[in-house]
Amino acid sequence: MKKNYLIVFMLILVLLLGFIVITRHQYQKKINDISLGDNYLSGDVNGDGKVSSLDYILVRKHILGLQLLSSDQNTRADMNNDGKISTSDYIAIRKSILSGQTTPSQTQYNCDKGTYLDANATTCSTCESGYFCPGGTFSKSSEVQGKNKCASGYTSEAGASSCTPNPVEKQPNLVQSLTLNQTSVTLDVGKYAELLVTVNPSNADNKEVSWTSSNFDIATVDQNGIVTAKKGGIATITVTSKEGGKTATCEVTVNKKVYDPIVPTSTIRKYEGTTLKYYVQNKQSYYLTYIWMEDPYNQIRKLDATTAEYGKVMTDDELAQENKKLVKSNVGTMMNNYISKGLIPKEKAAIGFNASGFYVKGSWNPPDDYYNIRSSSWLVITDGKITRNRMADAKIFSTRMIGISSSGDLKIYDYTYNNNNAQQVYDAIMADKVKNTWDFNPELVRDGKVVDDPSPNAKRQAICQIDGNNYVMYTSIYSVSFNDVANVFVDIGCKTAFNLDGGGSTSLFIKKTNSTYATKVKCSDGSTRDKCRSIVEGIYFTE
Repeated sequence: MKKNYLIVFMLILVLLLGFIVITRHQYQKKINDISLGDNYLSGDVNGDGKVSSLDYILVRKHILGLQLLSSDQNTRADMNNDGKISTSDYIAIRKSILSGQTTPSQTQYNCDKGTYLDANATTCSTCESGYFCPGGTFSKSSEVQGKNKCASGYTSEAGASSCTPNPVEKQPNLVQSLTLNQTSVTLDVGKYAELLVTVNPSNADNKEVSWTSSNFDIATVDQNGIVTAKKGGIATITVTSKEGGKTATCEVTVNKKVYDPIVPTSTIRKYEGTTLKYYVQNKQSYYLTYIWMEDPYNQIRKLDATTAEYGKVMTDDELAQENKKLVKSNVGTMMNNYISKGLIPKEKAAIGFNASGFYVKGSWNPPDDYYNIRSSSWLVITDGKITRNRMADAKIFSTRMIGISSSGDLKIYDYTYNNNNAQQVYDAIMADKVKNTWDFNPELVRDGKVVDDPSPNAKRQAICQIDGNNYVMYTSIYSVSFNDVANVFVDIGCKTAFNLDGGGSTSLFIKKTNSTYATKVKCSDGSTRDKCRSIVEGIYFTE
């Protein structure tokens, strides 16, 4: 009988334990299904809006292992916010009950990572860029909570919980310089040279370059640096970097074709040196002086009365600073001064001609003698030195000037031919590396044809070029027209011609080694040439 009671008791006990397990499981599931939300009261474990013995019992059971709490319940039961449920939390809830703080006194807010609680806000906000928000539990406050500015050198995107170092910005590799494989080269006409450019540093980001020539008539260059010699003379090839505008240059000298001297059938005087030959013809009413030079660019020089007086080339400004004046002279005196002062070597043969400048009203107050000035041009170059540059006043000066280009050619630079653009004239003269300029007017022959000019008759001094080595000077004895002179030049094969002087100052001076003499050209008053009207400029040819 006792055995039967024992069996019944054991069955009842098993059923009771099963009931307890099932009930506990269902209760825990119900607890786990409860979401307590962002706003809660610390200690309100069961979420009924107050702290009571029910919450106390739940925590005690959890500590004893008899009760499992959901994650939300764990958060509410964690009174000291140490991330775990312990007896300290159990005691804190008990104290809360004993003190009567069983109703909400301060609402708590859970902010996820990347969010923060703004001042007086009841919802969490997304962290802005440049800040980091690690998230956490916050109480409503008049201050921003959980939002921190990134330190210097760090950054973040919106919604970040931490900052990252600023990306290291790649510094551009700029071009510092360019280097060419050759800085000078000499070529014959029709020949080629390859210029190679090195961009420094070698890892520069942009290595693009462009090529140009200062004078495409003499030497051309393509965008691969291939230089082609076109005509005798000197040109500067420039390569320029696209980034930074860095440059490098190469001077290209193209050997000139040497033409044989032109020797007239009858001469009254001649000189036949190695690099200079001249033959003077008396044509009854004028003289023709045929001049052959090996290198016209360096052998055609300028006589300047002021230079002859002071023994050096001086600009207008330098004269003013030294309280010196422009002076006038004549070809014979100037040539002798050039020789005595070492401007023309004594042992060299030379032949000189007049090329007088004149005054243009409006440029300065007219001097007593309008020949007592240097030149009428706004740009004056003497022996490679710019002695005047009045580009802004170009309109009131003589519009034309001549010069010898590096190719040895007689070239005319005309302000009016360049759309009244003085800068274009200046650039052309610089590109041709002109060492001396002369002016008077007008142009007589262009491309082998007469340039018609109806000006009245006067004594004339003019220059023409037949080819790369042969020049001819015309010196009149009697008054003639410009067209008369031009027709003479065309008949002897001149391609370009320009008038240098007119009136009573026309003259010719010849110096051979140490002997000096002038042609017996009569002035308008019947006197010999070296006593004619004074001038300020001349032109001479020397060995």
